Amino acid sequence: MRKKFNILMFILILGMLAFAPSDLIFAKEYEVKEADQYKYVEYEDGVWIVGYLFDADNNQSWIIPDKLDGKNVIGIGELNECYERFYNTWQAKEITLPNTLKYIGEGAFEHYSIEKILLPDTVEYIGYNAFAGSELKNITLSNKLTSIGGYAFCNCTKLESISFPASLEVIG
Repeated sequence: MRKKFNILMFILILGMLAFAPSDLIFAKEYEVKEADQYKYVEYEDGVWIVGYLFDADNNQSWIIPDKLDGKNVIGIGELNECYERFYNTWQAKEITLPNTLKYIGEGAFEHYSIEKILLPDTVEYIGYNAFAGSELKNITLSNKLTSIGGYAFCNCTKLESISFPASLEVIG
């Protein structure tokens, strides 16, 4: 009886998968586009920066734009559905993020030489390893921040202060 039930369930699941939309079965792939010397993907209500096309090694400060191709920059760093990576080892000491930014993705500033980053009050999520190994000295987190991924500030040996907002629900 149990064996018949298991076979019946297996057939039922296969039948459901045959008629399910493909984006429910397979991870959606995003087309990586280029604009204003950045690599990005379009994602729901804006764009997510996943890389850059310029030599940032000589810049001491970097201002991330608030729009690319007329769309708000809502995220920066690794996007789980995108196979590009945002790995860099450049020497910028200060980064200013746009007021449109909601998400700082996995490894966005991992192992960077940044000492100061200006986070807008719009940031809701900081991903896994987002600032790991960076040279941050202090950071003030957004009052809208609800989640910080694991190891987000791991090995930030120069970090002197960090203030956690009351809105924070998840750490790690």
